[in-house]
Amino acid sequence: MEVSRPSTLNQDCMSLQLLIKTFTYPELHRVLEAWPQNWHKTDKLGRPVNIQLLSRLKLSDVFQATTEDRLLMRAMWVWEELHECRLPACSTAAGSYIGQATVIFDLHNVSVSTFTNVHVRRILSKMANLFSRYYPDYLGRLIIINVPVAFWVVWEMLRPFINDRTQKKIRIHRGNGLEDLLNTIHAEDLPSFLGGRCRCPGGCEHALTGP
Repeated sequence: MEVSRPSTLNQDCMSLQLLIKTFTYPELHRVLEAWPQNWHKTDKLGRPVNIQLLSRLKLSDVFQATTEDRLLMRAMWVWEELHECRLPACSTAAGSYIGQATVIFDLHNVSVSTFTNVHVRRILSKMANLFSRYYPDYLGRLIIINVPVAFWVVWEMLRPFINDRTQKKIRIHRGNGLEDLLNTIHAEDLPSFLGGRCRCPGGCEHALTGP
């Protein structure tokens, strides 16, 4: 089952795709150790779920392993891989068209210094701009949980880069957002560290489970 590319991807983005096809990222293991993130199963609608554990972020280690530009390239590669591989697999598993993903950001115990870090502020604004320009149709839901007070400073900085349609897909929770998570993802597919019942061997954050 072929997943069609959203109309927002114009000729400019096609040139990016050619660049991304040649992109290699040998530092991936070191980056994932410092910034755990993963695709993990699907939500109730069959959409792939991406979990970003900023709660375990080791900022200095990230930028010892890679650079801002390479993080941006990696982010674009992830969304291209979503289009080329993951969404078609989810569509086949569901028996119907799946064209979007659900993303979870866990900000538990993220410090003020992280939000005010010059690298973080710069790369988040660039990522928000790129995503809003090229990939907004891929987002089904963005659930941000355990939000600290300092987050709102960054949110006000990012909001101008995010179009209104995308903002309506975002839910922000000061607490664990468990009710929202369980309304979106079956408990048996939600990692236990987020309040679900899934306990993948070796940890859900490393399991790469799902279609």
